[in-house]
Amino acid sequence: MLDILRLGLVFVFAALAKTFFAQDPRAASTPIAAIDR
Repeated sequence: MLDILRLGLVFVFAALAKTFFAQDPRAASTPIAAIDR
């Protein structure tokens, strides 16, 4: 159950990062790399 919650959180953060990436690619590149790891 916790895994599903965590996966959802990552998905939401990914969508948020994608939106942020569209605004400021330079600042967003670091969090995206951290999430990808």
